[in-house]
Order: sequence, then C-alpha cells, then structure tokens
Amino acid sequence: RELYQKFLDFGPQDVSKAKDPFWDPPQAYEIGNAYVYLKALSHLVEIEQDFAIVDYKGEEQGHITVEILPESKDGEELDYLEDNNEIIGQNITFNVKIPNANNIPEIYNNDLSISYNFNNEDHITPPCLGAHVTPQFNYTQKFYIESITEKFRDYLYNGALVLSIKGFNKEQALEL
Repeated sequence: RELYQKFLDFGPQDVSKAKDPFWDPPQAYEIGNAYVYLKALSHLVEIEQDFAIVDYKGEEQGHITVEILPESKDGEELDYLEDNNEIIGQNITFNVKIPNANNIPEIYNNDLSISYNFNNEDHITPPCLGAHVTPQFNYTQKFYIESITEKFRDYLYNGALVLSIKGFNKEQALEL
C-alpha cells in the first residue's frame, strides 16, 4: 500500500529488491543428492569417504567428501562394538564434517550449499560463495546424543544421511 501511495503521489520510484513486494529471490537449483548410509556408526566405526552426487535422472553430478566420526563427549575416539546393541545407553557425539566436493557441473555451481537432516533436525551449510567446480565447504557440526535409545540405534543401522546439494546459475547469482 505504501509503495502504491508513493507511486500515486510521486510517480514511478526506484525500489530496492528487498522492499519490492513483486520480486521473489531466485530459487536454488537442486544439483543432486548424496546418500551416506549410517550402519557403520551403529558399531562406532567412522565414515570417511567420497560419495556420488546423483541427480533426479540417476546421473552422477560430482562427488562430495563426508566424514562422520563417533566420539566421546570429550572428543576421544571410541572402541569398535561387535554387537550394535552395545551402543544403547551410551553418550556419543557424532562429528559430521563436509570438507569439500568436486566435479560440480559449471551451469549451477554458484553459491553452493548443502542441506540435510540428522536425527530429525534440519541443517544447512553456509553457502560457498562464488562459482566453484571444487567447492571448499570446511563444514563441521557436532551432535551430542545422550543415552542412545533403541530407536536411534535403528536409525543408525537402517538409515541414511541424505545430503541435498543446491546452487545457482550465473544469472541467478547476480540477482542475489
């Protein structure tokens, strides 16, 4: 209303995009997903590997390096468990690291970010600003789980961490 009244009183005005009610910021393009199966964590075995980023057609769109380290509350390494039932009742920190990705397609490699859900909590990395075929995220997030339950053990044993990699094309990045 306020902008419309200014238009009626003073004619056309330059308005910043943030105040323009008709401007929508560009939506990031989903380059693909990487699937990190968590079964090893139920035995307190760390995950350190490159995972394929797969688009909606099932085609590979690069790789992402992911590390998930089970640790004690003090950051110490934990011993391997023969039986995943031994994890129940333990207090464990899961240190999730996403150092980098590589071979990201150039068409959507601007301002890349990664979203994921761990233990029913949504997370998103800060964007890796600029255009990068090999972005360096250097992302770390620690999750402390107090007294692991059977339900959480089953989540580790049967679940996957799905990383959704998103970016903008060059024209979209200029609009941000």
